[in-house]
Amino acid sequence: MSVGLALMALGGGLFVLSKNRADRDEILGEGPAEPPKYGAPIGLLVGGAAALAGGIVMLVLGKTRYKLKTGGLGLLRPLRFG
Repeated sequence: MSVGLALMALGGGLFVLSKNRADRDEILGEGPAEPPKYGAPIGLLVGGAAALAGGIVMLVLGKTRYKLKTGGLGLLRPLRFG
């Protein structure tokens, strides 16, 4: 889930940077401006959304449970396994 969130944040940042660069080139350039290239930002947004959705599904539907057993492997406590 954290990887999905990071990819979505990176994609959003790149999307904003691409748009700002295209606007700046249009204002400062002498010729016609190139259309912004949104391929990589959209790919990161979609991939991040897929990773986030997969992480949420695994979190909700996962059957693995962990129970911490205390006492054991200490100097004054007996050594217990299982």
